[in-house]
Amino acid sequence: MYVKVLPCREGEPVCVDDRADPEDPFFFMYSTTFKRLKLCLPFTGFERALLTERSTQLGLRLEERSTQQEQRLGQLEGELVRKDELFEQTKTELTNNVTNAYAVGFDDATTQVAYAHPEVDLFQTGLSKMIVDGQLVNAQE
Repeated sequence: MYVKVLPCREGEPVCVDDRADPEDPFFFMYSTTFKRLKLCLPFTGFERALLTERSTQLGLRLEERSTQQEQRLGQLEGELVRKDELFEQTKTELTNNVTNAYAVGFDDATTQVAYAHPEVDLFQTGLSKMIVDGQLVNAQE
């Protein structure tokens, strides 16, 4: 990888410069950047080598970070799948526990009513029954 620097004369807009090869990656840079870095154009062989080395190192670090981020993303996706499975399992268990507690409570209540009022016929009662307009009906109706 290399950096190609093309001079731009005063008054020439850099955004319409057609001298750069569109197949090669490039970017525009203002001259103030070079002044702040205390670099003068044209670059010496050492400066070119240094810039090339730095851009290569930066590219390698970016690739390494990208690989690390992809690995971390894979770990997080696996963790999310495990937690989702655990959530579904817990939800099913809680639903079953609530249903069982409701059924046990209903059975206890009907047993107490039968004990306190043996004359009452509780045969028609059930978990899936409800009273509508004074009538005991199936809840699905």
